[in-house]
Amino acid sequence: MKKFLIVATSVLLLVFFGYYLSFYHGIYFSWNRGKEVKAEFITENKKIYIKKGDKEEELIIKGVELESSMPYAYTTDFKPTKEDYLRWLQGIGELGANTVKVPTIMDDDFYNALYEYNAENESPLYLLQGLWVSDYASNSSEDAYGDDFYKQLRKDVRDIVDVIHGHKNIMTNKIKGYGIYRKDVSDWVIGYAIGSQWDVKTIAYTNHNERERNSFQGDYFKTTDEANPFEVMLADLMERLVAYETSKYGEQRLVTFYSDPSMDPFEYEEEYASQLNKYVSLNMEHILSTNKLYSGYFASYALYDFCPKFYRYLSKEQKKELQPLLKEVNKKQMYDGYVELLAKYHTMPVVILSFGYSSARGSDSNYGTTKEEQYHLTEKEQGERLVKTYETIKNAGCSGGIIKGYKDIFSQRTWNTMYAVDILRTRMWKDIQSANTGYGLITFESGEEEKVCYIDGNKEEWEESELILQQNGMKVYQKQDMEALYFLVEKEGLTKENPFYMGFDLTEKSGATYARRQKLAFDRPVDFLLEINGRNESRLLVQERYDAVRENYLMEIQDEDPFIVVPKKDGQNFVAIRMILKNIGVEKQKFDEQGNPLRRLMKTFETGKLTYGNGNPNADDYNSLSDFCYGDDFVEIRIPWQLLNVSDPTNMEIHDDYYENYGVESRKMDHFYLGIIEKEQKENGMHLEEVEIKPVKKEAYHERFKESYFIVKEYWSH
Repeated sequence: MKKFLIVATSVLLLVFFGYYLSFYHGIYFSWNRGKEVKAEFITENKKIYIKKGDKEEELIIKGVELESSMPYAYTTDFKPTKEDYLRWLQGIGELGANTVKVPTIMDDDFYNALYEYNAENESPLYLLQGLWVSDYASNSSEDAYGDDFYKQLRKDVRDIVDVIHGHKNIMTNKIKGYGIYRKDVSDWVIGYAIGSQWDVKTIAYTNHNERERNSFQGDYFKTTDEANPFEVMLADLMERLVAYETSKYGEQRLVTFYSDPSMDPFEYEEEYASQLNKYVSLNMEHILSTNKLYSGYFASYALYDFCPKFYRYLSKEQKKELQPLLKEVNKKQMYDGYVELLAKYHTMPVVILSFGYSSARGSDSNYGTTKEEQYHLTEKEQGERLVKTYETIKNAGCSGGIIKGYKDIFSQRTWNTMYAVDILRTRMWKDIQSANTGYGLITFESGEEEKVCYIDGNKEEWEESELILQQNGMKVYQKQDMEALYFLVEKEGLTKENPFYMGFDLTEKSGATYARRQKLAFDRPVDFLLEINGRNESRLLVQERYDAVRENYLMEIQDEDPFIVVPKKDGQNFVAIRMILKNIGVEKQKFDEQGNPLRRLMKTFETGKLTYGNGNPNADDYNSLSDFCYGDDFVEIRIPWQLLNVSDPTNMEIHDDYYENYGVESRKMDHFYLGIIEKEQKENGMHLEEVEIKPVKKEAYHERFKESYFIVKEYWSH
């Protein structure tokens, strides 16, 4: 009996130890040597094919990126359940997509949902599996061969192979998913995309620091003599990934790595390169496959920060080399033929790994042309541009493209608004002034089924209990939710022909008792002045001392130090509320009288100007950017939180004085003062009364398909 217990215990320990080594560390015995390697997705010349029985069908990717984001959570919290993923996959399938891309190792709920969805649908969704590098690793003091970068990716390429084959346990994972992975989804996996938005400084530092790492020779990949150390590292990672899957599972899938216009393989003039920070290159042509790679690999690019008429700025040597291709490129297409040039340049398939447009109210780009300025897009315009871009991708000869996001992401930061908000709390509210929150095809709105307030000229959602002010024959009602503060102003006979002002006093640190241009007096210092003056001239203005963009970006906008001449606390000028924009074009370098190069100044647009329209998505004339709308004897108004210098509405924190704190510091607010007066009555001056305001609560929300979803659906489904 004793011997039996010892033997049984030993067997159990061996089984447990083997289980631990296999499912936690990927230790295995290879039974696939000498066997035929399975490769269902392959490349031939410049096309991707999928094997279906004895036939090979060309695969043109119609993809959408799906992240683990949800309101009130970080993307890396992996809050969605299997049911959430199933619902989203269903929506993506109905969109007409054939591919879903995920940016990293997801939690097991995603792969379980993908397995169930594909098992129940005749038309499956294929998976393009991404592997990202943490922001910390990408921006650390080490180069790409450091432990947090290279070593972590070496581990991830093995982990993800086991994950998609349903043979992995991951109990903890700081920024990636975890769980018990038992669903084998490998039959639907097109391949792997290594990396996302590499930091160009890390690439440059790696190439400078690791000069001796200038070649690689593996069983599946090798580099050319032109390869740089960063490309050598990528070849090594692709080798490890393919070798592991081939040896352990007897299968191969396609593989690629991330690139974009800031690191494309082309050489540009020095002036162009310096203005757009283009000083590194990644070239897939520097990595060659061997005859042991049965699946294939492809080039992939994200499209963003594109420079118009890029071909003018190619170096002389590059123009000469590319001249035969440039002659064939249709420069009248979107991106001026850039996508077509990529497709013609590469000897392998090209997939646009990410493209998208934001429908947020705020922006950091000019979407217009040289003749027309357009700083933000409606949901309809977002959809039209997505379709036009995909059509360009297809016509260029690429093997398809992937729309940047299926869902809006609350926690996504944007460079030109980060200074103004508490970035640790952005997941708790919907900052519609931040462009990066609006790339999705579906959005999240307050309320279980309907939004708290639609700007549509309909009073039914307003209640008498929301009345906060009665002045000069006018009534003011107030609501709030996670995106904005809403007002309904009511007066008998009120129409677009009756301009009026509303004054806001939020902080005692600044504010004017007189508005010079408007010739309007106030009985207490006012920080913001709302002017409703017809469809085209309505705007929110800010008292010059409380102008956030001036303090933070005056050097970039006017080449002036904002602290040399500081606006007076009671200055009488109310100025436009602006947003700063990216410089995407190339300008001739300018010099001062001493021959010193002048700073290239950045442009702004007036984000405080209000858009008139019907903001109800059920309306035929729906305008998703609507800020105000008239009804019979009333007008509804939306003011996004950030326009009022609110850094965190969930704690009701606003900006403190910029010039006392030398930057943005926040302070609590539990009340403000409000006044209203018609323009024809302004000689009487404005009286302001105290209004209570409470932090925005963590409220129920619902998902809504944007107009852009249906536009893409109509295009992809036919």
